[in-house]
Amino acid sequence: FSVRYYSTTYAQYLITFFNKWSFSGFHFPLVVSFFHMTIVSHVIWLYRTATKSVSEKDVITWGLFFKRVCPTAVAAAVDIGLSNWSFMYITVPMYTMCKSTTIIFILIAAIIFKLEKFKILSVVGNCADSIWSLLFTYNLPLNLWGFI
Repeated sequence: FSVRYYSTTYAQYLITFFNKWSFSGFHFPLVVSFFHMTIVSHVIWLYRTATKSVSEKDVITWGLFFKRVCPTAVAAAVDIGLSNWSFMYITVPMYTMCKSTTIIFILIAAIIFKLEKFKILSVVGNCADSIWSLLFTYNLPLNLWGFI
């Protein structure tokens, strides 16, 4: 378990530093994110088309797809695009600390999409964790536009 955990954690840091490096000279990170998501969606479509011929049963209906999958995909795309865009304005330590506060937004989205029941204790706990993470950003240089 620990080998898998640390390998994925280190891979996450490597991807973060790679994104910071790649977007330091190229100032169109939303275009890169758009093309990446387009390629991934085409690969998934090809995979589903190939596996559908083996099993003729559709696992998900179009209504369920547009109701559950599309909002999640749009939220993920916006998160990735804006995260890549933020590298132009903030440092990697600031990015890492701000990214750790996304648990609040995940909880809000889960409550809105009725994936999680509203519990005041979970809201207070998540807010406390996020505020604790933001306390460490006090001495870091802050560009408000990059933070937003």
